[in-house]
This record gives sequence, C-alpha cells and structure tokens, in this order.
Amino acid sequence: MKKIKTVDAVGAVLCHDITQIIKVTRSWFQNPMEPLNIFLAGTSGTGKSFTAEKLAEAMGDYDYKYFFQAMNECQDEADANNIFGSPIGFVGSENKPRLFEELENAKGKLVICFDEVEKAYDGFYNRIMSMMQFGTMDWAHGSGDFSKCIIIMTSNVAMERLVDLKHRYVRQKIDTKDNMEFNTELNAVLNENSIPTFITGRLKLSLIYNPLHNSAVFDIAVQEINKLASKKKLKVKYISPKILSDLMIECEGSVEGARKIQRAIEVKLGEKLTDFVEANENIKEIIIE
Repeated sequence: MKKIKTVDAVGAVLCHDITQIIKVTRSWFQNPMEPLNIFLAGTSGTGKSFTAEKLAEAMGDYDYKYFFQAMNECQDEADANNIFGSPIGFVGSENKPRLFEELENAKGKLVICFDEVEKAYDGFYNRIMSMMQFGTMDWAHGSGDFSKCIIIMTSNVAMERLVDLKHRYVRQKIDTKDNMEFNTELNAVLNENSIPTFITGRLKLSLIYNPLHNSAVFDIAVQEINKLASKKKLKVKYISPKILSDLMIECEGSVEGARKIQRAIEVKLGEKLTDFVEANENIKEIIIE
C-alpha cells in the first residue's frame, strides 16, 4: 500500500493515528468481504477529513475513488433522497441516487467520507445500516454492493469527554488500539450522543484526535484572517505577531477546534475590517496590527 505522507500544518494529523489506519486498512484489503467502517472524532481543523482524503489518495493506486458528503447538506428527507434514493413511487425515485452513481463509476471501489455525521437528519443512520452491516444497500430500482468500500464517519460530538477519555488511557500508558474497555467507553459516549449501537457495533476502528496545538492554531489563524479579509475584497500583506500570539494563547488545546479560532478572529477583527472598508474604499491591501 502506498505510503501516506503527513504534514504539520492546517488539518495536520498525528502519524500514530495514520499508522493505525494504514495497518487496519492493509489487513482488511487482503480479503474485503464487507466494508471497512472507521470513525474519526475530533474538533474542526484537527485532520479528520484530511485523513480521509489521504487514505483515498493512497487507495487510488488500487483504482479507488473518493466520495465526500458534508452531512450539514443532508438535514432532511429530500437531501437524503438525492444521495441514497427515494422510495418507489416518490418523485425522483426513477433517478439513480448520487452515491450509487459514484459506486458504479468506481466499479464498487469507493472511499466514502460522511463528514460531521451529528449534523445529519434523524433517519441517516437507518439509511446506512445495511451498507455498514452487510455491504449492500437498495434503492428504488436496484441495489449496490459496498463490500469493497471504506466508510469513514467524522464527528465533533462530545469532544471534551472523548479527549478526557483518551488522555486517561494515555496517562496510564495503555494502548487504546484494540482495547476492549476503551472501545466500550468510547461507544457508550457516542451512543449517549445519538449515534446508535447498530452503528458503533460495526466500527472496525475509532480514533480520537487531540485538540489543536500551537503550530496548527497559528496556521489556521493565518488562513482564517486571510479568508475574512478576502470576503471584504482585501488582501493581507502582513499580520502582527502579537495578534497571532494572542490567538494561540486563547485557542490552543480548545475542544472547539477551528470554530473557536474563527469566532475569536471575528470578534477581534470583523468589525474593524468592516469599518476600514467603509472608510477606505480604494485601498485593497492591508496590514493587520
């Protein structure tokens, strides 16, 4: 299997976590009889979707394709029907659903990422139950074989509890990989937060990502400041180290991840940039101090 390269930047992931995924994937890939189901828990910006992308990139050597679905775009039955299919007789039921089209195009070899599953509509887990458990899923005019697929679910749910759980085992120098007690506690937290047992019971691997460290906060802060300025049609030439340092102090280790950085930047700079644009319509480049 192709080596997955990691970077210590925005969306960085720990090599230890990547290594676990590679080992599990390599073992499963020898004889895939059912989907490989993986759950990645972590705050925004810690590398969950980055991990899925890199795994898909590596599996591309074996003709795998990547299917990404942000679950905040699947918040009602109509959204879900576009992805998984409408019941027979309903409007659109004659159209092949998007997931099945991608599966057919990939000849049954997909790395599927359902991103931030806690944002999906209530019926989402029932929709994917058969796919995860048996490797098959039906739509109004056919069925799909998902037995050779890798299904990755990401989540931000209950991060303070999950990070505390992980750190408790780490402090005791207990390896969480294949640890029954750890997985039981982890699944209990997920079950309490609306992720049903018929989903957690089918997971082959669950990983908890650490909160953002300083260098990741720095990179995300620079990116978000530039993004905020760009929305106001401004280009940032320079950002004061003091501003970045304050953001690192405020946001490092937060279980809210990138969202806290985004809010802090909006509080510190949002109104000031708006006022600047109104007072200086012809200036397009700025220095932020």
